[in-house]
Amino acid sequence: MTRAGAAFVLAAILSCSITPLIRWIAITCGFLDRPDGKLKRHPAPVPYLGGVAVFISFVLSLVVFGEARNLGWLLLAGSFVLVVGLIDDLLHLDPWSKLGGQAVAVGAMLYALGTYELELLPLSLKLGVSFVWLLSVTNAFNLVDNMDGLAAGVGMVGAVILAGVALSSGAATATLALAALGGSLLGFLRYNFSPATIFMGDAGSNFIGLMLGALSLHRGVTHEPLGLLVPALVLGLPLADMSFVILVRSGRGASIMHGSPDHVALRLRQRGFTTRQTVCASYLGAAVFGALGVSVGLVNSITAAVIVAAILLILCVALPWIATRDRLPM
Repeated sequence: MTRAGAAFVLAAILSCSITPLIRWIAITCGFLDRPDGKLKRHPAPVPYLGGVAVFISFVLSLVVFGEARNLGWLLLAGSFVLVVGLIDDLLHLDPWSKLGGQAVAVGAMLYALGTYELELLPLSLKLGVSFVWLLSVTNAFNLVDNMDGLAAGVGMVGAVILAGVALSSGAATATLALAALGGSLLGFLRYNFSPATIFMGDAGSNFIGLMLGALSLHRGVTHEPLGLLVPALVLGLPLADMSFVILVRSGRGASIMHGSPDHVALRLRQRGFTTRQTVCASYLGAAVFGALGVSVGLVNSITAAVIVAAILLILCVALPWIATRDRLPM
C-alpha cells in the first residue's frame, strides 16, 4: 500500500511537471487542435500531446519502483497505440486504420503474454473475449474524450478503484501500475480540467484505455470466478457511453465509425449544464459504477449475478429510451 501510494504521488508530481513542457513543445511545433464549429467547439486552438506527458510520467514511475521490466510487453503495446494515436492526431487516420493499429497492439500483447485470466472459459474463448475486451475499453476511452477533463478524470477514478481491488487481492504489480496511472492522470488534470490548456488527444485516450483494459485482466482484479464483471462495472461509464453512441448511430443509419454529438456528456451540456458540471457529474457516475463493481467482488456469485442483471436491465431500458426521446441535431 505504501509503495502504491508513493507511486501515485510520484506520478502525479511528474505529470504536473512534465505537462507544461509538452504543452510548450506542442505549441512550438504547431500541434494544435483547431475548432471546426461542428464537433470541435472550443473557442481557440488548444495544443495536443497531453497523452505523451501521461505516458512519460507513468513509465518513469514504473522504472523508479522497479516494475517496468515486469510490464515490458504491456508498455510496448501501450507505446504502439500511443504512436497510432499521435499519427491520428497529427495526420488524421481513417477510422479503420486506427482500429487496425489498435488490433495489432492488442494481438501482439495477447500472443506474447497469454493474458487469459478468465478461468471458466476454454482457451479459444479466453483469447477472443480478451481481444474484444481490450479493443472495447481502448475505444470507449477514445470516444469519451469529448470534453475538457472528462476522459482523464474518469480514467483516474477507474484506475484508483481498480488499484484498490488489486491491493485487496495482493496483486502488487497491478496495484502499483494502476496507482501510477491514476497519479499520472491526476497531474495531467491540473492542465486538462475546464478550461483545458492542453488536450490528451487520441494518443492519450488510446493509451489510457489499453492500460486500464489490460491491467484489469490481471488475476487480482478479475476476482475469479466472476471474470470480467468487476472491471466491466468499474469501467462501466465509458463502456455504457460507447454502447449508447453505437445504438443511436445505428438507429438512424449513420456509421458508428464517424464522430457525432450523441454522447451522454454532450447531451447534458446541450441541456444547459456547464462543462464543469457535466464533467463532475460524470466523475460521480464513474464512482457509482466503481462502487457497484467493488460490491460485486465482495458478494457471492448468485448475488453478483442479480446485481449485474439489474444493472443491465436498467441500461437496456434507459439507453434506448434516451436515444429515441432526446435526439440531437447533427
